[in-house]
Amino acid sequence: MLNLMNDQKKFLRLSGDKAKAVAEMASRFGGKEQSAGKPKLKPTGRKETINGYETEQYTCETPQFKGSYWIATKYPDSVAIVKQLQAMTPAAWSEAMTSMPDYRDFPGLPIRTEVSMKGQKIKSTITAVKQDSLPEAQFIAPPEYKEMKMPNIGRMFGGKSATDREEPAATESPASARP
Repeated sequence: MLNLMNDQKKFLRLSGDKAKAVAEMASRFGGKEQSAGKPKLKPTGRKETINGYETEQYTCETPQFKGSYWIATKYPDSVAIVKQLQAMTPAAWSEAMTSMPDYRDFPGLPIRTEVSMKGQKIKSTITAVKQDSLPEAQFIAPPEYKEMKMPNIGRMFGGKSATDREEPAATESPASARP
C-alpha cells in the first residue's frame, strides 16, 4: 500500500507482510475494547444526494471511535465493490479494529465517511469508482515526496515483533505497493 500525504509531501509504503504483522500485534495488545464486540451501524433516517447518488446516513459510536457513513444502496455494482473493500481488510486487522464497524455490515457503498478517533477527524468522499486495471505509474510516489519510515509498532505496544525490522525503501517494485 502506498499512502500519499499531500499536505506534507510525504508518503508511507506498507508491504502486505508488514500490514499483517501490524494487525497481529494490534490484535494481541488491543486491550479490553476487543471483548465488547463490534459496534453496530444505526440508521439516522437522514438522506442526502451525494455525487448524484441517493444515500442514507448511518452512525456508529464507541468510547474510542465515532463515525458517520452516507451509504448508497443503489450504487452500480455496490455489492462487488463492498466485497473488494472487505478483501482489503484481513481478518487479523478486523479483530484488532473492533471499535470500528465491519464492511460486511454495510447495506451498500459508503459514498461519504466521517470518522473521529483519538482527536483526529477524517472525512472522505468517493467521487467515482472504476474497476479497471491501473497503470503501474500510479503506484509510484511523486519525485518531490519524501518517504516516511514506518513507526516501530512493536515498541509502541511494549515489545518487539516482526514490525520492528526496517523495510528497504527503494527495493520494492511499484506493483508490490498495490493494496
